[in-house]
Amino acid sequence: RMIEARLDQAVSQCILAAGALFQPSHQKQLMRAAKFGNSFLQGFASDAFYQQCQTLKILNAVRHYKIGMPLTSDQLAALSKPVLIDRLISRRLFPLAIAICDYLKIPPVDGKSRVLGHWACYKVETSTADEDETARQVSSRLGLNAEISYSDVASKAAQVGKKRLAVKLLEHEVRADKQVPLLLKLGQGAKALGKAIDSGDTDLIYHVILNLQEEHSTADFHMIMRGVKLGASLYTKYCSQHNTAGLQSWLQQEDDWQALAAHSLKESYSSGRIETRLSHLVTTQEYYRKSKNDFNLSVVDETTKLLNHQTKLEEKFGRVYLNLSLHDTVTQLLEEGEYKLADKLRSEFKISDRKYLWLKVRAFGKSKQWSELANLAKSKKSLI
Repeated sequence: RMIEARLDQAVSQCILAAGALFQPSHQKQLMRAAKFGNSFLQGFASDAFYQQCQTLKILNAVRHYKIGMPLTSDQLAALSKPVLIDRLISRRLFPLAIAICDYLKIPPVDGKSRVLGHWACYKVETSTADEDETARQVSSRLGLNAEISYSDVASKAAQVGKKRLAVKLLEHEVRADKQVPLLLKLGQGAKALGKAIDSGDTDLIYHVILNLQEEHSTADFHMIMRGVKLGASLYTKYCSQHNTAGLQSWLQQEDDWQALAAHSLKESYSSGRIETRLSHLVTTQEYYRKSKNDFNLSVVDETTKLLNHQTKLEEKFGRVYLNLSLHDTVTQLLEEGEYKLADKLRSEFKISDRKYLWLKVRAFGKSKQWSELANLAKSKKSLI
């Protein structure tokens, strides 16, 4: 009752005085007095009381003789709690740093997960145990936590010459964009390609493929690609668009005669010179012969014969025949009155009588050769 008018001031002074003391027993006496006085003030200074309790708990923890950081309350306020955690990390006091992060409820990315990341880097750098055992200890402590970068820990292991440990740690990395480049750096090309494919990121897959092609001999590169089916398919697609010479070499190594034939056939149609086109078609026939694809072989053989005929017709008549179909070529000859040449093509390419008769009817009608059309109508052997 004697200090009722200044009770709020008394409570505040007890709280401040507790922060200035180093002895926990004295701190408790003052904080209990403040709590008692605060009960008469209907919530006055409750926030300050809570903050001071929190600060004193942290200060008492770091002031312990095993820690040896005799900070005052004012020094902690000037330093800030995040900087205090950084100091603890620098002194390798990881358990205390984690405990303070949990007590202050700091978000994991800035608190516990960050401290564990530093602990893992220190662990792989200083551990003298077997690398497999070290990897097991680190992974069991960190778990599958997306907020902790295993690639950073693996990078630290690689820096100190523990390559096998780095590779094992990268198995737990959940972000392919961090995992794959480091695997490439560690010389784990095949594993990097597999992880890139598992990620489903096409750009990342192509990055790995081109890196492997640059870093390895052609034979070694092909051996790596041969072991990954999807990677081989994507490499084939890339070469078909950007590196035709590389595609041919790759397909020949794989004895993929069907794909080589398709590639050669595509090259023939993209060529502007008839000699080059015919050369590619001959190569295509050879590939189909090796693949024992008789149907496609016969089709390409007939295409080659037709191109040879069309080349001769252009030279003879000075008109366009190239790139016409067989039926269009025969029809054009009939329209121009070259019946013997049309009969020769019909015989060589085995056009049926019925089909040839329809071609004649259409050609004669279109070119207004009414007399020839009348002769067809009078024929007793007409099939139509």
